[in-house]
Amino acid sequence: MKRSERKQAKQELREATQTILGDIIVGLRKKADLSQEDLAYESGVDRSFMSKIETGQTAVSLLTLMRLGKTLGAKTSDIIIELEKKMEQQKQNMSDEE
Repeated sequence: MKRSERKQAKQELREATQTILGDIIVGLRKKADLSQEDLAYESGVDRSFMSKIETGQTAVSLLTLMRLGKTLGAKTSDIIIELEKKMEQQKQNMSDEE
C-alpha cells in the first residue's frame, strides 16, 4: 500500500470513528433526557464543541470522553466497547457490499 493510500485509509478510519462515537453520545444523551446544551454544561464542555463531537466533526480526548460518560451515567469502557462493536458492524457491512 502506498503512503498516500495509507494516509487516506487512516483519515477514513478517523472520520468513521468520530461519526460513530458522535452517534453513540447522541443516543446516550437522548436516553438521559438531556439537551445538548445541558450535557455540555454538566460535562464542562463548550456547547459548540459538544455539537462538533456529536456530528463527528472533531475527535474527543479520553478525559472528555470520561467526563461525558460520567454525566450520561455510562462507563467510559462501555462507550468504547459500543464504539468497537459498531465499527466492526460497519466493517462487516462494507465487506458484504463488495
